[in-house]
Amino acid sequence: MIRGRWRNWTAQLRKTGGLLLIVVTAAVISAILTDRIGEQNHVEKTRQHLEALATELDNRFFIQTQRDLRAVATLPVIQQTAVGQLPKNNPEALAAMQVARDASDSVLVYLLNRNGTTVAGTPYNGGKSLVGNNYAFRPYFKRVVEKGELTFYPAQGVT
Repeated sequence: MIRGRWRNWTAQLRKTGGLLLIVVTAAVISAILTDRIGEQNHVEKTRQHLEALATELDNRFFIQTQRDLRAVATLPVIQQTAVGQLPKNNPEALAAMQVARDASDSVLVYLLNRNGTTVAGTPYNGGKSLVGNNYAFRPYFKRVVEKGELTFYPAQGVT
C-alpha cells in the first residue's frame, strides 16, 4: 500500500513537476521577451530623441547662418556690387563673401544681380569663378524676385 501511494505520489509529482517546468520555462521566456521589447522601445525612443536634437541643432545653425548672410547682404559694398556701382568681383566684396563662406562652412558664396547673373563669387576648385553665369532658374532666385526676401539655399552645382 505504501508502494502504491509512493507510485501515485511520484506520478503526480512528475505530472505537476512537468507542468511546473513548463510554467517556469514560459515565465522565463516571457521575461526575456518583455526585457527585449522594453530594450527595443528604449532604443527607438533614444533614436527619436537624438533625431529631434539633431533637427534642433540644424535649425539653429540654419537660422544663425541666415542671420550672418543677411548681415553680409546689407553691407554697402555688397549692395553696390549687386547693382553695378562697383566692379564685378571687386576685392572688398570678395573679402566679405569669403568671411560668409568660411562662417557658413560653404564651398562657395556668390552674388547675383537683379537678372540672376553672378557678379561676384568666392573662387572654388583651384580658382574657378561663377562670375557671368546666370542662375535666374534657381528657386531661391525666383523667391527673392517674387517675394523680396533674402534666401539661403544649399544646392548642388550645375556648372
